[in-house]
Amino acid sequence: MNPIKSKLKIEQELTENYLKDMPHAFFTMKGHDMVLEKGQNLAPDTHVWKEADFRALAAESSSAEVERFFRSLNVSGHYQLALQITLDDGKTYNWFELRYRVGMNTKGEIETEGLLINIERNLLKDKDIENARNQEMEARSKEMFLKNLSTEIRSPLNIILGFSELLSNPDFSFSEEERQNYCQVIHGNSRVLMTLVNEILDLSRIESGRLQFSMKECFCEDILEPVALNWMQQMPEGVNFKFCEGRAGIPILADKSRLEQILNEFLSNAVKYTSQGQIEMGWQYSLATRKVEIYVEDTGCGMPEERRLNLLDPTHGMDKMENGMNHLGLAICQVIAKSMNLEIDIQSQEGRGTRLSLFLKEAENA
Repeated sequence: MNPIKSKLKIEQELTENYLKDMPHAFFTMKGHDMVLEKGQNLAPDTHVWKEADFRALAAESSSAEVERFFRSLNVSGHYQLALQITLDDGKTYNWFELRYRVGMNTKGEIETEGLLINIERNLLKDKDIENARNQEMEARSKEMFLKNLSTEIRSPLNIILGFSELLSNPDFSFSEEERQNYCQVIHGNSRVLMTLVNEILDLSRIESGRLQFSMKECFCEDILEPVALNWMQQMPEGVNFKFCEGRAGIPILADKSRLEQILNEFLSNAVKYTSQGQIEMGWQYSLATRKVEIYVEDTGCGMPEERRLNLLDPTHGMDKMENGMNHLGLAICQVIAKSMNLEIDIQSQEGRGTRLSLFLKEAENA
């Protein structure tokens, strides 16, 4: 068989397989009028779309592609573009692909011929495949999340049960100092467990849309000062706490209790990752952006870039918890912040510390 004919036959078979079960029609252009030849499930008979007809059939969102199509009719080349067209009630639009060639015929005249293909079914099929793939990934992420979450719940619970049984065992006697130390361990792990349970409940409320917000105008100094005073008493030995007050009297719109929740989570993470050095909390106002940045900055261990990028995702990296800490709280803070139209930013350098920032717009009626 002639190699050229063999190649053409292969191309023809590939085209036919691609067009199988896809409504399509061949077309030629006479000036700016499109002549559709009888095609499969698209054009029942040969008919003509004048330029005005074609423009009327195209969706408004495809107007740029329509202009591109008519401009290309004067320039030789091969083209492919996608646009939405309605063929029946003028309300339902389907995606179509135009594949065509513009060139000169033997008489030196511009000639256009091509295919009009309805690709809606293929797009829906691809979308279904993508949705199924996303659902599978989400299910795996949730499975990993629950698996590691159960470990995080069992760890403090086992410690609480173990030390409680030890203290209540009449066969053992402890000094007052030992008893106090064991009680502190029980108390500390009880707080860890309570925090984790509260975070899970918050996550459940967020997913079900039951988390309520009471947005009111307030001032940074009224929120940060009590939080700072509380955390000053909780700094571990070797860690200095610094409170930096910014410009007072800048009104912001937020849910006060949820804002305090975010700040407490920021400070909790700073304390857990800072064994010595400094933790600084404060706020600063930018006149250029009319935004307030509330921040917590520490000189702790910091984190690698990969962990920083995934820190606000509740289902990512739950198998890499360190020192009994998970980042579920920060992920919840991210969702809460978005619900209040606020932004969270994390800057960190491994070995040098982390800065957690919350950006709030100045209240418009200020």
